[in-house]
Amino acid sequence: MKIHCDNITLSDALGIVSKAVPSKSSVQILECVKLEAKGNELTISANNLELAIECKIQADVAKEGSIALSAKTFYEIVRKLPLGEVLIEADENYRATIICQKSEYRIMGLSSDEFPQIPEVVSERCVNIASSTLKSLIRQTSFAISQNETRQVLCGSLFEIKNEKIKVVSVDGFKMALRCEELKGKVEEEKFIIPGRTLSELLKILPDNEEEVSICYTGNHALIRFLNTKIVTRLIEGEFLNYEKIIPTEKSISITVSVKEFLSSIERAEPLLTSDTSKNPVILHIKYDKINIQCSTSMGQVNDFVEIPDCGGELKIGFNHKFLHDALKAAECESIIMEFNTALCPLVIKPVEGDSFLFMVLPVRLAS
Repeated sequence: MKIHCDNITLSDALGIVSKAVPSKSSVQILECVKLEAKGNELTISANNLELAIECKIQADVAKEGSIALSAKTFYEIVRKLPLGEVLIEADENYRATIICQKSEYRIMGLSSDEFPQIPEVVSERCVNIASSTLKSLIRQTSFAISQNETRQVLCGSLFEIKNEKIKVVSVDGFKMALRCEELKGKVEEEKFIIPGRTLSELLKILPDNEEEVSICYTGNHALIRFLNTKIVTRLIEGEFLNYEKIIPTEKSISITVSVKEFLSSIERAEPLLTSDTSKNPVILHIKYDKINIQCSTSMGQVNDFVEIPDCGGELKIGFNHKFLHDALKAAECESIIMEFNTALCPLVIKPVEGDSFLFMVLPVRLAS
């Protein structure tokens, strides 16, 4: 293999592909990226068996071929090269030479034959969505993905496509996040669960623009494609929680509040909070036209308040401050509606207009 390519373009592609390289693996080839030169393109790929990423860049291919190189070593070399064209050459003994201006490296690689094949996703079941919209769907729901691997089905987000809408839902037993968006054109009804780790990497990779992203899905895998990049992820098998049944249908108090003001008040209580939030919850004391934010710990006490329109009622309820903070931060709007029923019923957070999201946070039982 022998190619010339722009090192900035190469570095950008490696930055994306490296998201699928495990930091440490008992299988050496999984810590590598595969380089394959063919035609006028260089295809760079990584595959950790759960997530695979492939990028194609333009290259002047003098000799076609392929090689697997240590992702960490190769990426660090390319990142530190001077600006300009880089030459990459590999011989039959898997020795790679990398030259850019006065810099020259020689590193050992592996046979690309050992590299795991990226699963082929051939499906007509696809949905197209703007990249910025998909990022918003993931960003506003990822805080409620479970980290408890004993319930694997909740360690990802449900993607539900129905009635020309896409819903993304995450539940971890303490909080729930639902985000909804209209789709253009007719799409087949479908449900699938994308792992949280994949969604976390997608957030870093997807561009913040209106570039169209295609999501195609089969029984076991999903293919996410945009620009010169394709991502193949294994889907989580199993039946997702029936989230619609756990959304409260009754409320005794409904409040419209400024997100910025309320979030700032919660953050001002954080210096006194300890990690044991069951013993030290943030207490919301709703009194008609204001919410008192209170907390008492061994370090001291805090009392703050936010003014609200008269809600016509009174309620005292406690929350894990991190869960409440994450839900407020994910709202990404100026004002929200907070709906309460009793001190033991979940808090429901909605937008003032429309139904683009719904968050739910379970309260902490307060000592009598």
